[in-house]
Amino acid sequence: MKSNILRTAAFVIAASLTGVPAIAAAATSQTTAPVHATYETSLQSVYGLSSPWTGTLQLTLNSDGVIQGYYHPDGDAIAFIPVTGGRSGDQVWLDIGRSGRLHVSGTFANGAITGGAIDQSTNEAYKFTARISG
Repeated sequence: MKSNILRTAAFVIAASLTGVPAIAAAATSQTTAPVHATYETSLQSVYGLSSPWTGTLQLTLNSDGVIQGYYHPDGDAIAFIPVTGGRSGDQVWLDIGRSGRLHVSGTFANGAITGGAIDQSTNEAYKFTARISG
């Protein structure tokens, strides 16, 4: 009986000691904290047939290039439309809406995202701009 208790105690101590380096490595592997930013957006038909749609993007930009957040159209205070995307250098892409309904491709420079967008359901093309608010 004593030998079982001693073996169990030895196992617990060994397991806890081997976990320490893994925890320390995990704590130091993320060197850059995510950046949270709010952008004022404008989406206008390439053909200029309608007034631009405006809204707000609330994004989290992670050091690994992953972008997540929400889009809030102006005039609809309760809408939280999911946004996913990525960044590589100054190139950025965003999918706004469920199933990437609005796909944005553009460049990120001077606190702004500029480029084009395609509505996946209608194939309509738009000019897209997002400027950091504040």
